[in-house]
Amino acid sequence: METTTLPCHIKTIPLPNKETYAYREAGSSQKTLLLLHGNFTTSLFFEPFIGQISSTYRVIAPDLRGYGHTTYNTPISSLHDLVEDLKHFIEALKLDKVNILGWSAGGPVAQLFACKYPELVESLILVGSVGCKGTMMKDAQGRLMREKGDFERCWVVLDLIGMMRAKNNRLLRWYLENAGFQNKDLPANEMMEKYVNEVKLQRNMIDMFNALNCFNISDECNGICFGTKEIKEIKTPCLLIHGSNDENVLCESSWEIKRYLDKNAKIEIIEGERHFLFEPKTAGKVAKLVQDFLC
Repeated sequence: METTTLPCHIKTIPLPNKETYAYREAGSSQKTLLLLHGNFTTSLFFEPFIGQISSTYRVIAPDLRGYGHTTYNTPISSLHDLVEDLKHFIEALKLDKVNILGWSAGGPVAQLFACKYPELVESLILVGSVGCKGTMMKDAQGRLMREKGDFERCWVVLDLIGMMRAKNNRLLRWYLENAGFQNKDLPANEMMEKYVNEVKLQRNMIDMFNALNCFNISDECNGICFGTKEIKEIKTPCLLIHGSNDENVLCESSWEIKRYLDKNAKIEIIEGERHFLFEPKTAGKVAKLVQDFLC
């Protein structure tokens, strides 16, 4: 399937919690597909995918709080804050039920939203998603990072923040290219520059890393916190998509979610692909899987 990159103009809408959400929108169908991006990205990264699917669905892709062009007036303390933002956002746009697609770190937000507001979710799609036990990140000594202060002292996190604050495009581009693109046939230079410029807008990195580490809706302890067992509340149909060569979020995360959701979930592994499945080279494959699932 040939992939088209569809430029989407940024819109904004104020939320009652004094944040202003920025979002991209395309399509005019009665069926709405809400796209939640991951960490170190924004809604811009979905544009090739939007170009494939907006003829069939109304597609809405917000920048989550602290990313891209959305405000960060109040720092998040957990993923519940992002879930409440989405509830306000859906109400502000007067949407009914939505199909939610969560990619990478957007996956746990989508999972938690489906647990808390099942009446608003028609179906759930998780692409390269962080698992239901969170990220369980470790420091250089191999110890689990249990609180925000651990991330504030982590040199890997501090290096990333330093690159962003210094607006070091060369290093940021190198990081992006090695973080999940397919190593060859990279997006065109112009598109890569757009991606890099969007990444530099992130303001919530430490808070988000900490929130992802403290996320656990399984029925087990992840070494940091006990699971809330909320994943058992997800009854909506779920599609799990993962690249077989994903090094950012291993395929085991999707299989773990599949184990909990059982017959409610279908899993699709895209052989040979990595984490950035919405780039022009692979967006068409994902669009086909999503359309087949939603039809």
